[in-house]
Amino acid sequence: MARASLISPFQAITKWWKVVLLGLRSGESEGKLEPVGRIFVLALVIAFFAITISGPIVSLLSLDIAKTFFPTSFSAGSSQQMQAAAIGAVTQIVTANSLFEVIFALVLGVVAVRFRHKPLLLVGVLLVIVSAVGAYFAPTLWVLGVFFAIEGAGTIMVGAMGMTLVGEFMPQKRKAKTISYAIAATAAATIVSYPIINVITNFGGWRLNFLLLAMPVSIFGLLLAYYGFPSTQSAKTTNIAGNVYLTSFKRVLLNRSAAFCLIGGTLGASGVVGTFALAFYRQQLALPLGYTSIIAMVAGLMYLTASLVIGRFVNRVGARMLVLVTTTANGIFTMTFFFMPTWWIAASLDMIHVWFYAATFTAFSCLALDQVPEHRSTMMSVRAVFVTLGGVVGAASGGAMLMLFGSYQAVGIVFGVMSVAAAGAFLLTKDTTKRP
Repeated sequence: MARASLISPFQAITKWWKVVLLGLRSGESEGKLEPVGRIFVLALVIAFFAITISGPIVSLLSLDIAKTFFPTSFSAGSSQQMQAAAIGAVTQIVTANSLFEVIFALVLGVVAVRFRHKPLLLVGVLLVIVSAVGAYFAPTLWVLGVFFAIEGAGTIMVGAMGMTLVGEFMPQKRKAKTISYAIAATAAATIVSYPIINVITNFGGWRLNFLLLAMPVSIFGLLLAYYGFPSTQSAKTTNIAGNVYLTSFKRVLLNRSAAFCLIGGTLGASGVVGTFALAFYRQQLALPLGYTSIIAMVAGLMYLTASLVIGRFVNRVGARMLVLVTTTANGIFTMTFFFMPTWWIAASLDMIHVWFYAATFTAFSCLALDQVPEHRSTMMSVRAVFVTLGGVVGAASGGAMLMLFGSYQAVGIVFGVMSVAAAGAFLLTKDTTKRP
């Protein structure tokens, strides 16, 4: 085994924070910074961190939210199937979030051709702040779903425009690593958020997490993004005819490799396992909230490590090969871990699934970035459409399995099959990342 090609979790986190805090290239001195400035990477990381926090809140506290809005389902004498159905209903706010992301990403695909990318990203962070305040005051599950939809719009704007800025300002050999830092930030959000969520929930209930955690981080992300990201004009800024917008979409959707890349991303993103996995531990395996939080933190560490490791192999192995292997493995382990009878066996398989899922998402993001480089912002917006559409399908399918059958095993089978199918789509793409 070649030790030089491996990286430990501790080394991964240490190097990630060095790059985030100093804005340095791996192995360089402080005097050699990227042309975009030393806080570009930090601004990107915090922005991606901010748009991730609502996910851990719902994943970890779906049971608590269900008890708030469906108290009769948890009254004395209620069946396990009734409780699972209530949790399934709560997970549909994730569906609302994803559905609005799909709609807004289509709009963003047009808007990004006309307007500068940095202001669009800033508006996205602002929407996340509005969503956090609204979620805290939401009187019903329906209203909570509305504010999660608003959060979805903000997530799309930050994610798509952040990736576009990476494509515009980072040299080719640095793109994969920079993307891996941004994706690792989503894992870092999980690692940091879960213990804080646990403490805040025990102190003041699930609602307080939006006010004391999601909102402050988003405000910090807004300020840092304002000063950290360079301003850039889109390709066309004045007197744009309607057919220019249409041409941009056509160039993306009619590109064979880009189209199959998007399809593969949709199928891969449909496995929104986390929301259901944590409920599975708590409801079916009767694991306490504190232990579930620890599992979620370990999963976040696995996600962070996998993102950083894959980011360093993309240029050598190629994103296409990596995504083929990881989507297949992810599907296999997703199908199996929901069938495990004890939490420690289930958690072991779950961590392997998380590693491969993170590796898949990182490799896919690198593969998609330069499929149609002359229409990168549109490609990133359309990518967001397809990825979030996968999230809609996944959340709806998983919730339906719980509401109809009360079976987490059915959820695992559906997600696993879709992940394996994603590999078939990626087979038909071209690799835009591998360099000699």
